Amino acid sequence: MDYQGTIQEVMTALNDLLKALRSEKAGSQLSRVSTFQLGILPVTIVYPAIALLPDSEMYTRFESGGHYTVERNFQIEGFIKELDITSAQQRATTLGEEIRDGLLRRASIRKSDKEKSLVGFGMTVGNLTLAEGVSNEDFVIGKFILPITVFSHSVIPSTKKVEQTHTERPEKEVFSKLLEILKANRSLMFSVVRPSNIFSVVLPGLGTFNTPAVFVEEISSDLLRRESGRDTIIRNFVISVYTSAIPKPQLLWSNLEVLEGIRDTILVNSQLDGLAKRTVVDKSSFYISTLKGSNSYFYRSSLDVKVECFRGVDFV
Repeated sequence: MDYQGTIQEVMTALNDLLKALRSEKAGSQLSRVSTFQLGILPVTIVYPAIALLPDSEMYTRFESGGHYTVERNFQIEGFIKELDITSAQQRATTLGEEIRDGLLRRASIRKSDKEKSLVGFGMTVGNLTLAEGVSNEDFVIGKFILPITVFSHSVIPSTKKVEQTHTERPEKEVFSKLLEILKANRSLMFSVVRPSNIFSVVLPGLGTFNTPAVFVEEISSDLLRRESGRDTIIRNFVISVYTSAIPKPQLLWSNLEVLEGIRDTILVNSQLDGLAKRTVVDKSSFYISTLKGSNSYFYRSSLDVKVECFRGVDFV
């Protein structure tokens, strides 16, 4: 299928596109950009600088053959160093507008390799906003944020399992089965995570885990509908992946690859070996987080998972 690409491929293609836009207009603010960064910026950088960060993904239009559509949301953040706040904001606004206008002229996203393959079939650009920058006695950092959405196709990388029977009243087993499936497929789908770093509890204290680490947490349980002789229960989980937030794209890629491996594992076995009617994975989100008692930053990605279960009704 055309227009396929992982989130890493889409981000790399977007970053290459921004660099290409820089060379199109001599004398512009964009032409002066010195730093293009995937992920967080390092402490020491050369301004002006642009950082590209993931924000969220929505999974829609599941079709035959394991194909589905992915709506990927990103943030382009721009930074300008000036002596006063007025100049910093003005230059940040101009830089953001130049990027916005350049992206609006592009109908699709391509890799910069020899094949020039398409990784997105559509793109929307959001509203440009100025954000609070950094200031001290010597300089001011102006900042803008420009949201962008890229639409791509993706495919589940394995044959989807279909169960012929379903367990009723599986309340106690669903959580443990979800963990069991993740650990059983770890070596194939996200091998960088150690088995001991897949947790079924609230985030442990500092020093008790290494990254990448995976946390599975049940958020709520809802009654979806009542049927003759049984109910359908929705159990809502959040699966989070933590990696150290160091200004190196490889660590961001590691986080995203683990989350994609977890997502594909669940999509392949969406009936959880017969404990679920189906499992819906509809959204993932990305953050830069800190832990209580620590000054360290982490990339955190989270997957919203909804498990539909049958529950038999006892009649008196």
